[in-house]
Amino acid sequence: MKDQYGRTVDYLRISITDACNLRCRYCMPESAAGCALEQADEAEKAFLRTAQAVVDAVTGTGFHGQLRENARLAAQLINGAQGFVLALDVPSGIEADTGRAAEGAVKAALTVTFHAKKPCHRLAKGHCGEVRVARIGI
Repeated sequence: MKDQYGRTVDYLRISITDACNLRCRYCMPESAAGCALEQADEAEKAFLRTAQAVVDAVTGTGFHGQLRENARLAAQLINGAQGFVLALDVPSGIEADTGRAAEGAVKAALTVTFHAKKPCHRLAKGHCGEVRVARIGI
C-alpha cells in the first residue's frame, strides 16, 4: 500500500480519534501510515483485513458496557482480519473484572497482560485466546 506521499507502507495505525493519530505520526517508523478510523479508505481497510498481524489496543481495563460506535467499528475490522490478533492487556469490548463481552468484542489469538492476570482472562477465554503475563516491575 502507498501512503499520501507515495511511500510504501508496511505498518498501518488506525486510531479511533484523529487527535491520537496525529500525535503518533511523529513516532511511527518511516514505512508507516496512520489515519483516524472515520477517514480510513477502502485500501486501508483492505490492508488491515489482509495484514499478517493486528494489535488490538482500542479499549482497556476500565471498559464497561457497550462499545461506542468507533470502537465497535474498529473491533469489527479487527475481527475481520485474516492475520494473527494480539490484544494488549484485555481484548477490546471485554470487561476486565467480570469477563462480560460487549456485542462485537475482539476475539484475540493471544492476549499479553501486564503484571497479573485479570478475572476476564479466565472468564472470557474465547475472546482472550492464550494469555501471557508481562512482568512490569510492580
